[in-house]
Amino acid sequence: AVRGKIGETTRAALEVGSWGLDLFLPLLIAVLALTGAAAVGGQQSPPPAPAQPTTTFKSGVDLVRFDVRVVDGAGKPISDLRPDEVTITEDGVKRPVVLFQRVTEPAGSYVDEAIRATTSEVSSNTAFPRGHLYILIFDQEHITAGNEQRARVAAEEFIRRRVRPSDRVALFAVPGPGPQLGFTGNKQRAISELASIRGNYQRVPAGAFNIPRYEAHRILQGDDKLITDTLERLVKEGTADLLGAGTGGGSGTGGGAAGAEDGRIVRRLLIENAKTIVNQSDAESRQFLQRLADVIAGFRDIEGRKSVVLFSEGFIQDNLSRELEVVAAAAAQSYCVFYTMDLNLRTPQLDQAYAANTTQAAEVQARISPLATLAVETDGEMFVDAASRTDEVLNRLADQAQDYYLVGFTPSDGARTNRGQYRRVKVEVSRRGARAGARP
Repeated sequence: AVRGKIGETTRAALEVGSWGLDLFLPLLIAVLALTGAAAVGGQQSPPPAPAQPTTTFKSGVDLVRFDVRVVDGAGKPISDLRPDEVTITEDGVKRPVVLFQRVTEPAGSYVDEAIRATTSEVSSNTAFPRGHLYILIFDQEHITAGNEQRARVAAEEFIRRRVRPSDRVALFAVPGPGPQLGFTGNKQRAISELASIRGNYQRVPAGAFNIPRYEAHRILQGDDKLITDTLERLVKEGTADLLGAGTGGGSGTGGGAAGAEDGRIVRRLLIENAKTIVNQSDAESRQFLQRLADVIAGFRDIEGRKSVVLFSEGFIQDNLSRELEVVAAAAAQSYCVFYTMDLNLRTPQLDQAYAANTTQAAEVQARISPLATLAVETDGEMFVDAASRTDEVLNRLADQAQDYYLVGFTPSDGARTNRGQYRRVKVEVSRRGARAGARP
């Protein structure tokens, strides 16, 4: 093949003999170089030297990344913070800051910023429009039937009026059935999905001897007064015999030893029934939290801070600490911030069968406690009594500036060894009057 190419080149050179030999020799040399001639005049070129083995160094870095909001005394975002003004402590020990980046949304309109980003000579992430990412979640398991209507209407108005072209909204009903809509800019589609949301919560479970869930928890905790009051109420209602005792001995007021023994039996049976109610209630709440964690974890690969708006009346968290930690961990990994909407009504409901033995305020406080936990653990906010001011709360959420810092630090050896454990972290800024907000 090489000789053939040389022959073709020679004939071409002879045909244009006017060029002379001085052009032919360089051309011949070029052809030999380009074709990688292996043989000239029957001589073999020496084989290439074997490649020297290369040494590969494997390296990596563990980085814990936080999104930190820094505002002044008036609540206005601070835009010129320096890395040396940020201090991060893990379990009380300072850690070096190795990542510091400001993330902000453009001040102009979406159209103007999009045109500027796509037509400029140099493209950058800071120039491209960055909108809000909203995840609206309705806790159908813990919203009383009919109580979701006001939140549903407010959510529709929020999507219609406050979600901008640069924003994206996702909509979920947990645990289902209901909408399961990922991020979309199609506002009409999101609004149409709201119609399928339903509340399923029952304050008194079916077949629970008219014992509310909250009172069942209190009975298991050993509240003697509540136990006595509940037994007396069951006697008056004529349902004490369903627990296994006669109407006269339900509260332990019968005569003699037989009455006392009958009262102890009824008390024990009441506690057993309360335990059944608590187990059922915990199972429902546990299913909701597991599904909620799955939904949040599904957004892990989508960049950007996400606002999770959780509509719920809350639940009793006595036996659900681990499940709440799982949700908070999923939120941390997906950069989600919880804004929890307390939908509890503060007035007695007309369909309530009887006056509760416990104050309504105490029950509401116990039920919204896990909502507050999720808000605190993710650097969010809980809006108390949001059912009466849903529009105001959602507008306030939309007005929040999407202006924060990404701050990363190298974790301690103990954190890298025990990656599945929670560790308390504190973020502080040294600038006078500045306040930092980050998940702990």
